Amino acid sequence: MNVASILLVLNSIISILHPVKHIPQILHTYNTKSVEDLSYINIICEIGLNILSLTSCILVYLYMGKRIFFLPIVLEKASSVIFIIIIYVLKISYTKPNYTYEEIRPLNNNENISINV
Repeated sequence: MNVASILLVLNSIISILHPVKHIPQILHTYNTKSVEDLSYINIICEIGLNILSLTSCILVYLYMGKRIFFLPIVLEKASSVIFIIIIYVLKISYTKPNYTYEEIRPLNNNENISINV
């Protein structure tokens, strides 16, 4: 077995396992509709790092002669970016607004209600 075949097998295994780690988080967030345990900063940093990594992998693939053992890495980075963007969209859509005391205080019945009889 030559080095290119070993790299292809290893990269294929890593390329399957790395994006799969985001699927349980997506399913848990979708099922519970709870995102309080997710951090905006962490998600944005993950998106940024994965986009940079995807860009560098695409450049390596293009400038190293389009070798086949780079394709699983490029696909893995692209799918990781997509999964993290899904997590970010879920975070935005399921985040509950924070209310202040002034917004939720009870109405004073004597001052604000006028009954026309």
